[in-house]
Amino acid sequence: MIEVSSLSKTYRTGSDAVCALQNVSLRIEPGEFIALVGASGSGKSTLLHCLGGLDRFDSGDIRIGTAALASMSDADLTRLRRDTIGFIFQFFHLMPTLSVRENIALPSLLAGRDNAQFQRRTDQLLDAVGLTARAGHLPHQLSGGEMQRAAVARALVHKPALLLADEPTGNLDSANSSRILDLIRNLTASDGTTVVMVTHSPEIARTAGRVVRMKDGCIVSDARS
Repeated sequence: MIEVSSLSKTYRTGSDAVCALQNVSLRIEPGEFIALVGASGSGKSTLLHCLGGLDRFDSGDIRIGTAALASMSDADLTRLRRDTIGFIFQFFHLMPTLSVRENIALPSLLAGRDNAQFQRRTDQLLDAVGLTARAGHLPHQLSGGEMQRAAVARALVHKPALLLADEPTGNLDSANSSRILDLIRNLTASDGTTVVMVTHSPEIARTAGRVVRMKDGCIVSDARS
């Protein structure tokens, strides 16, 4: 379970200050699939980054299970991301010198889990995302849809409790977008993974079980679809 309590965040550049989050509170149950929607600058990506421990916040707290992010050190946040959270980004962020298989296996390798079990998990995900035949290719040899499928597999290889997806279909055509969303839903449902996805698209948001709309750093609606 995830609980966001009275979260506020302001970005400062010189004398300028931009309030990105204003007293945001949100409760997310295990296994939910939530879409965060809103215009650019509404605070949805900032909230996602705070949930993932990528950004520090000014006040309030986030609890992921028993972990309270406000009191965690940078090292503790790194371990939380490594062990508990998977990330999918709009621009894929695959390592250009690693093969598809090596990219997918990377979170397990960083966690010191280079064993037969995680090698099997990597092989299973390669098959699930339809990239077994491309396992030895480098990212620049893939299409955009293939790169994003590899990124989905990488995010899920360590069976995270929480998956954070920031515009995961933003650089894809409609056919590949549908395939990526289906992959995320199917692969996370089998493991009971909680999914929080940022999107600008109302059509994509409707595929989630719950839509949280943000404006000017605040939650303005929260509805189940």
